[in-house]
Amino acid sequence: MSYDKSNSIVLIVDDTPENITILGEYLAEYKIKVARSGLDALALIEAGTIPDIILLDVMMPGIDGYETCRRIKANEATNEIPVIFITSMSEIEDKVKGFRLGAVDYITKPFQLEEVKTRIETHVTLYNYRRKLENVNSILEQKVAERTFELTRAKEKAEEANRLKSHFFALMSHELRTPMVGILGYAEVLMDEVQNEELKVYAENLNESAIRLKETLESILILTKLESQTHEVHPAVFILEEKMNDLIQRHMHSANFKGLKMAYQNKSTSKEVYYDITMFEIIINNLINNAVKYTDKGKVSIESYNETHEGRLYDCIRVSDTGIGIPKEKQGLIFEEFRQVYEGMTRNFEGVGLGLSLVKKYVNLLNGKIELESEVGKGSVFTIKLPQWEKVEVIPKSEVKDSVVKLKERIAYPDKQKVLLVEDDRINVEVTKLYLENVCDIDIAYDGASAIQMAKRNDYSAILMDINLGKGLSGIEVTKIIKQLEQYKETPVIAYTAFAMDGDKEDFIKEGCTHYLQKPYKKQDLLDLINDVI
Repeated sequence: MSYDKSNSIVLIVDDTPENITILGEYLAEYKIKVARSGLDALALIEAGTIPDIILLDVMMPGIDGYETCRRIKANEATNEIPVIFITSMSEIEDKVKGFRLGAVDYITKPFQLEEVKTRIETHVTLYNYRRKLENVNSILEQKVAERTFELTRAKEKAEEANRLKSHFFALMSHELRTPMVGILGYAEVLMDEVQNEELKVYAENLNESAIRLKETLESILILTKLESQTHEVHPAVFILEEKMNDLIQRHMHSANFKGLKMAYQNKSTSKEVYYDITMFEIIINNLINNAVKYTDKGKVSIESYNETHEGRLYDCIRVSDTGIGIPKEKQGLIFEEFRQVYEGMTRNFEGVGLGLSLVKKYVNLLNGKIELESEVGKGSVFTIKLPQWEKVEVIPKSEVKDSVVKLKERIAYPDKQKVLLVEDDRINVEVTKLYLENVCDIDIAYDGASAIQMAKRNDYSAILMDINLGKGLSGIEVTKIIKQLEQYKETPVIAYTAFAMDGDKEDFIKEGCTHYLQKPYKKQDLLDLINDVI
């Protein structure tokens, strides 16, 4: 940032004429003001001269430089002005005293003029930055206040803004999820198919980066749902130990890459638990992800166990690491949105600061609590305690290993089932064909009209139906028409879509789809679903 030195005031406070003369001549490009004592300096400021920087001698008649500095810093109008002490006193105690009083720098006599000039330029620049930022903040605050006032006076406009906001996030969700099918899909295929070790590493890195992007997107969208209070809890039964092993496995590659040991110990007496599976996964994933991210050596330990409080049984998960730890003064803010222990340009770790905020919000939605113990340099321990929910319904879920066995059996059949894929995105089509090439025969319809004609001419065992087909009929409209055909009344129609906001799945099922697969998905998710329906 450049500034006009001729308009920047440098106040020299010194009782030695020679020092004033030397400094005044060398700093002639600035607007120089002079005071021979601390009281003169205070009087000059009181009269309306507000300098951009003050060069302050310590030993002066009357009040010394320390007292002068204290009074300047006590004045609200001048407490932000940078003060540099220029003195022959070089003891560390003297310097510390000056800094405690608010000085920004300390130059020991005899001084080097170039050094003085450089330090002045640095601190005047920083001071101008700060003032400019304050002005910008003031303008922004004024604009926010004006906007807030307008919104309170226009309820209909506020409601329209909320509608547009919801539409924007739904659109963003769809438009980001759709291309991620191609990115994640091709990365997964390459990881499985490529034999060259170097290229395999490239594919793994691509997959890891795409997953990171996907998780960031998910976090932002989830936060939006939580803030709008539209997020509902959908509990289901699942096996705790199996779910924990599955979640831990997702982070094993990152832990191995960093040379970390990762161990899980199940002490829980709860075999089956009843919680919102998505919420539970996000809670555990974020805690394990943070433990691995902030640990450079040592281990990450995960433990599940039970506790009883006031006659109620709690399922507890403890995630411990030997990482950098969290300072006590920072332990409160890490649960705030977009906050991290290390922030700004100097932060050492990736992420947008939403993980622990989502963890806390989800734990609260599940009526649980989260506890933190941490010590800088030794590590952190996060513990979540969830009260067991009373089961009101049981949603059966087939085990993955059974699905894999069935899938292998079906692959062995010479006559593969025919499946219709209705999808307007070419890359999504190619990825889906790669995933299912050994499982079923796939016909492709790139629009709704073609899908209807193909359904009339052929007999499909299942239909993968994209919802947003661009121009023409939507996937829902196509589904309704096909479902009116006699041979398709009982045919599974999978809503194969990037629409993933709250209520979308339920709406699609209500409109005639029988299953739902959210983009982007893993290969195994698609294989398991196809195996189940055909």
